[in-house]
Amino acid sequence: LSKYVQKARNEEVDSTGKLIMGVDIAISERDRTAIIRRKGRCVYNLERVSNLNTMEICGLLKRRIQEENPYKVYIDCIGIGAGVVDRMNEMGYECVEGVNVGRSANDKERYKNLRAELWGDMRDFLYGEMPVQIPDEDLLHGELCSIGFKETSTGQIQLESKEDLRKRGISSPDGADAFSLTFYGGFNGGTMGSFDVPRLMPHERSMFR
Repeated sequence: LSKYVQKARNEEVDSTGKLIMGVDIAISERDRTAIIRRKGRCVYNLERVSNLNTMEICGLLKRRIQEENPYKVYIDCIGIGAGVVDRMNEMGYECVEGVNVGRSANDKERYKNLRAELWGDMRDFLYGEMPVQIPDEDLLHGELCSIGFKETSTGQIQLESKEDLRKRGISSPDGADAFSLTFYGGFNGGTMGSFDVPRLMPHERSMFR
């Protein structure tokens, strides 16, 4: 188990900064929709819901936005998430933004696609010197530590696919994916800044040691 993830589970930091929500949408019985909150260095209130259709998910997100007034709500818009984003925007929720995690990364030299880059930003967040707090939850811990990666022939980091995870008997890391989405707009909706973190090595299977 990663000492960095465990350390973040045990920390308590002030919830300062803009409220960012990350949402990973799922409507199948085996996966769950995950909604997580982050304010600066504090990640909290990971919510998982099952067996909701897209319109029910829209209703849930509408209530959460009205109750919590987030600065941004980032939703994975590949597949069924696109319809949720479109409906939320149609209802006037401009804070909702779709994120195509399959597109090219901003740092194309280092990452194969945006999903790998967002997981890299999440890793840097947890590996940084400043204390950070995440939900004290075994399931999230397992999700963060389960996904593997490889370096392509061009040196880019590529995450293990969800299909390959299932072949290993591991469920989709819905909560961790939602967590990674909170970094789409940078650390506080601006830029991430830089962290001095250990370099990922090809022989290391997991993103988090």
